[in-house]
Amino acid sequence: MRRYFIYLILAAFVIGTQACSLKEDLPQEGEGITLVFHTGSGFDVKTDSGYTEKNGESQWNENKLASVEYFLYPEGKTNENAVLHGYLNNNVQENTPYSVPITSTVLTEDLCPNNAKYFRVYVIANHDRIVSAVAPGQIENLAHTSVPELEALTQDLDDVVTNDEEVVSNQSKFLMATDGAVQVGPIKKSQTNVAEGHIDLKRVAAKITIVVRIDDQVTFHNHTVVGEVTIDRDELWEPRMSEATIYLVNGAKDGRVSGVPLDVTIPIDTTSLYEHAPIYLDLNNGEQHSYTQYRLRTNANGDPVDKDGNVIDQNNDSEVVYDPYTYTDDFYPAKTPFYTNPLKWSYGSTEEPYLKLMIPWDRVEYDPVTGNRAVKQSKQYYYRVYCPGSTGDGTTCDAEFLRNHWYKVILNVSILGSETDGGEIIIAGTYYVADWQERESQSGQGGSGTTENDSDKEAEIKGARYLFVNKDEFELFNINELSIPYTTSDPCEIVNFSAKRYTFSGSSGKAAQTITNKADWGITLDLTSENGAHIAFNHILNNDLSGTSYDVSEYEIHFRIRQISNPDYYKDITIMQYPAIKIDMENNDGSDRNDHGHTYVNHGEKLTYVGSTNGTSSGTNTNFNMVIIETTVLPPDSDFILGDPRTTYIDNIYYAGNANNNYSANSDTWPNTTDAERVSTNNKWSANTTAIEGGTRRLSYYYPVDRSNEANNVIAPKFRVASSHGATNALTYANAFRRCASYQEAGYPAGRWRLPTVAEVTYAMKLSADGKITRLFGGTTNGGTSEYWCNSGYIMVYDGTDAASKQAPVAYPGVTSRSGNTYVRCVYDEWYWGSDKVANTSTFTWGDAAR
Repeated sequence: MRRYFIYLILAAFVIGTQACSLKEDLPQEGEGITLVFHTGSGFDVKTDSGYTEKNGESQWNENKLASVEYFLYPEGKTNENAVLHGYLNNNVQENTPYSVPITSTVLTEDLCPNNAKYFRVYVIANHDRIVSAVAPGQIENLAHTSVPELEALTQDLDDVVTNDEEVVSNQSKFLMATDGAVQVGPIKKSQTNVAEGHIDLKRVAAKITIVVRIDDQVTFHNHTVVGEVTIDRDELWEPRMSEATIYLVNGAKDGRVSGVPLDVTIPIDTTSLYEHAPIYLDLNNGEQHSYTQYRLRTNANGDPVDKDGNVIDQNNDSEVVYDPYTYTDDFYPAKTPFYTNPLKWSYGSTEEPYLKLMIPWDRVEYDPVTGNRAVKQSKQYYYRVYCPGSTGDGTTCDAEFLRNHWYKVILNVSILGSETDGGEIIIAGTYYVADWQERESQSGQGGSGTTENDSDKEAEIKGARYLFVNKDEFELFNINELSIPYTTSDPCEIVNFSAKRYTFSGSSGKAAQTITNKADWGITLDLTSENGAHIAFNHILNNDLSGTSYDVSEYEIHFRIRQISNPDYYKDITIMQYPAIKIDMENNDGSDRNDHGHTYVNHGEKLTYVGSTNGTSSGTNTNFNMVIIETTVLPPDSDFILGDPRTTYIDNIYYAGNANNNYSANSDTWPNTTDAERVSTNNKWSANTTAIEGGTRRLSYYYPVDRSNEANNVIAPKFRVASSHGATNALTYANAFRRCASYQEAGYPAGRWRLPTVAEVTYAMKLSADGKITRLFGGTTNGGTSEYWCNSGYIMVYDGTDAASKQAPVAYPGVTSRSGNTYVRCVYDEWYWGSDKVANTSTFTWGDAAR
């Protein structure tokens, strides 16, 4: 009687020095073939030079084979249910193959029907039993055993077991599977040895290890200014190596049998992401690795020199030079590896995995006589190391963890980190990734089908790089200097400099001016001062209003700090510098200069409804820009004061009218009611229309400008002046109040505009005469004057732009009478209301409700 055998060598799992076998008592039935599952030998995990028995076979259960479940399919039928199945439970660890007899009838009719030469095998190890066991003689239920359905099964990583601050076992076993269904054959019945197949089981998880070197001492230059006192000292910091811990953040807990990573193109279930428990460094098993550090080039006296050897001082502003030095030292591994199931991610996403390193540092002082060490301060410092995933496809992901791959990080730390957890200093490097299963060149002595691999594919970072700037956007309010600390592993330079400011006096309104010479801005890299390495910014603002060259524009400065030897390491910096007086403009011209610019008065488009008719903007002053004037500091000798020029009580300018309470547009006198009565919202002069809070109403919560002389010198911190769309013909003082109360332009709603103060008109004219803004008040023809209503009466301004008018831009004989008719240009309290507009700028809206 002839017996046929198929040998399925299952991936050569070694447990210590002893192999394991899988046994199951099944009866042998007649002639046919026998499947032999054999663990083989030589299945090593790749190790570092200097490692001995630290490759994970026994210590971390990486090769433990607790169970195997196999499924057999006819050729081409893996999308259908399996026709044969077996479950092997590993109860005895001995190097004895386990035989699974298959009768010739099963082989011919089920696995290789119609004289087929091949069949397929799919194997899953260390998974909960998939097909339920049945009693002898009963038929198994093989529903849902197609290869796609089996590959979709999932299993979580084990929870980490900790004991006395040490992780004693990361995983009890690892989910494994073949890489798809494996073809077996050809079946040659004329031979005794029917077929031999080599089947690799691959772990679903990926492995991450890290080894760390930390400088024994770090010197930190502390520069502190307290009032008039400056304190400079060198601080000596030393790490507590035994307390350094490492975390894996955003590892994937859930793993599919297929090893397909989570897909970033669909929302990631964050419950499947986890943070690994902290792992300490193993200080008893150091590895020798080389690393690079940079040293400032100096002469014999310790003075920094340039590339030609010349001393860098006030007479030589050449760039300093850093020279690389390569060292070899002990690096210490984490006590256990990290494990994660396959995962995809995009750089910068919230799901991007990273290693978090936490190192306690002590600030110490040594007694110069006795040498005794004293701890003066202790802090926890944090570092973030982005994970070295394999390169992604660039479409669905930038990087990914692949199944059965080993990712190794070799990290040199010579800086203090971030003091806050979550604000870790970011350390990055070039990573080389090796397959987890690659062997050393002398270890490939396993079973059939194994190959030797060179040992130079070790996955590691050599010479870790980092560039850290704690903040990349800065706002300076009337401040001339800025120091931006940074930390780098390699020398840096400033590139891509650009600066921008604006002018507001041209015919087109607001115009940008670009500046590209960084030398004019005092932006340098200072690497030699007591402050440590920092970016120095020095740009003096001109706030002298006695001349005409003072600053009124914000400055927007952009530049990049990058490493000279590797431009991929950079940080883009933005500085916004604001002077004491800041101007801005919003154009309300549109393509048609006769367009009303969505300007309304009391619900009327380009009409007044109160007092006289609206002006046509056809005079010599046709500035269709709303000008925003913001002031943070006034000169110490100024007569003006910054404050709120409005009344402290609601005044809706209610006019009682006649006995029937009817209001006539021709009634242009100031209301004859008391202050309390003027609060009434039943004022017939204001339109009943849409309000910003919903519904319709009249003017109801208005705070007009204070009419007393006490408000004459008050300037609002930030106010907007109406464009020429708001020009009027002459109207009375009372109707000027009503007009501004019911004025709306370009979506800035009614109920928020008011008459300007004397100081605000004077201030605007000063800015205009000095060429900072286009003219807002008065005509452009020389030799005349114009009068404008302000808070307590009207003032007179000179027209024209000749030299005489510039010498005396504003002339007013004090606040004069409130009688007669003259012009008004309304202003908007931007400091209070902000710059928000109504949703529909084409709809007149009351916006006087409190914020």
